[in-house]
Amino acid sequence: MFLQSQRMDILKITIPEQEILKILKFKEGNLAIIISGKNIGQLGKVINILKRFGPKASTVSIQHNSEHTETLYDYTFIIGEDQSEISLPKIE
Repeated sequence: MFLQSQRMDILKITIPEQEILKILKFKEGNLAIIISGKNIGQLGKVINILKRFGPKASTVSIQHNSEHTETLYDYTFIIGEDQSEISLPKIE
């Protein structure tokens, strides 16, 4: 079976077999976590992806709670569609 994926899509696999269970597409509406920069660790729904070419970096807008955060495209990691596909530790 051949599954189509693109750059920035996330592959959910089994270990150690490395069988692909699911492809999480990098698209608006999916859940993401910011993995670098001053907003690291923020989790929310992708509401806009702005791809740019040239000196200005591509950006992603994420909504978490009632706030919106804009971060770099490369700082965004998709973790699920309607709900997270991974377990994250609780911050106290």
